[in-house]
Amino acid sequence: MLLVLCVVILSGCSKAPYIGTFSGKNPLGYDTTVTIKDDGTINYATKYNEVAGKWSKISDSQISASFYGHYYDAEPLIITVSADKNTITISSDYSGWTNEYFDRAK
Repeated sequence: MLLVLCVVILSGCSKAPYIGTFSGKNPLGYDTTVTIKDDGTINYATKYNEVAGKWSKISDSQISASFYGHYYDAEPLIITVSADKNTITISSDYSGWTNEYFDRAK
């Protein structure tokens, strides 16, 4: 019975697939790191600047992110994690937005 209890407790503690650090090049060609934390915060960083924001869950594979107006008309940004949990896509309904793709950092 103790073993069953431990399995139940541990299975309830798994991280959401979009939690973690992802990196790659943004559409301008800059090395970029996106860190999504389980406390509802998100950071988008290049060597030139870092923007902090907050996120909320849409589904098990998608979150909505806001950077307090930094991206103006493009917000909220939608972040979708791939089925293998190793890539995120950052998209927006804004027509001027170019989708961004980042791989999970090793």
